[in-house]
Amino acid sequence: MARRNQLLGFFVGTLTVVVYAQGPGLSFRPNQPADRGNSTLIYFRTDSQNTWKHWVDDINEYLADYQLTGANREHLRICDFTHPLDPDENKTCFFSLDPIANDCSAANNFGYHRGQPCILLKLNRTLGWVPEPYENNSFPAKLPKHIQDNYDPRYVYISCEGENAVDKENVGPLVYYPNVGIPNYYFPYRYTPGYQSPFIFVQFPRPQRGVIISVECKAWAKNIHHDQQGRVGSVHFELLID
Repeated sequence: MARRNQLLGFFVGTLTVVVYAQGPGLSFRPNQPADRGNSTLIYFRTDSQNTWKHWVDDINEYLADYQLTGANREHLRICDFTHPLDPDENKTCFFSLDPIANDCSAANNFGYHRGQPCILLKLNRTLGWVPEPYENNSFPAKLPKHIQDNYDPRYVYISCEGENAVDKENVGPLVYYPNVGIPNYYFPYRYTPGYQSPFIFVQFPRPQRGVIISVECKAWAKNIHHDQQGRVGSVHFELLID
């Protein structure tokens, strides 16, 4: 038994090192309906509520866990850069939905009824992982210029773009809510009850209609390494809006 536990501990430790070396995965909402398997296509028609209602309902279902209730209140507190969590504190940071603009709100159907969809992007929970900032402007070559020009080492940044030249043209401008990055005081994840994964919304205000647009989104920190196949640090989906 002792030998088995020793091997198990080594195996788990090895997995942890691998995860830490690559960084967390990036995922998105809305999820597909159960009958669509592993599809990553988000398709809808603005004139047909039946085609976009699922996407809105799925985001609403996910956000239900972000309401401050009696059940989770004892485990949550408000954090900021001057009041981060203490490592020994058995609480987690409350992630408020208030700073998110109305354009990406439930009241606005997250933009789907107007053909301006909002996609929720979040880093997957990775036990103990803490983002490392880029130092002395030693940015990777592919880090978008708008992030480089306004870089704050206290954030994990997220960017999206079309996958190829045609997609880049068809995707149109992008807007990020409440910010283009996630504050570092939400990390690390520590199995604390009531934990709320921090996220951002990316909105597509003017995507080209009637064509499939392939989109890739990436998270940016020194200790995040992108691997689309393994869904590490990046995520892919397609938009088709009629």
